[in-house]
Amino acid sequence: MAQLIQGFPEIFDHEQTATLSSVRYRLEFIWRDRTASWYFNLRTVDGVDLVLGRRVSPQWISTGNLLNVPLIGTSGLDAFERLDLGTEVLQVLHITQADLDALGIA
Repeated sequence: MAQLIQGFPEIFDHEQTATLSSVRYRLEFIWRDRTASWYFNLRTVDGVDLVLGRRVSPQWISTGNLLNVPLIGTSGLDAFERLDLGTEVLQVLHITQADLDALGIA
């Protein structure tokens, strides 16, 4: 089952650590007024960049298992506001290969 990643939309630029598939990562979310969008960075806890500057948008899945990067996806509506991050309007999820297999997605 997909793991919900907590959002803190009241903070324009926030970082947190999360355990995804038994590995700890640093996740950063940044709100950009110019594009009215959240952006996402994923790093190891040691600060090694894995995914940088990805725009968070509904029905999006990251570059996925490149370099053993966990899959990060979203669900929600096409139109969202800054404060929607982490709500049912825009949820960020860690998706495992088992989740994809269960959905019939290769």
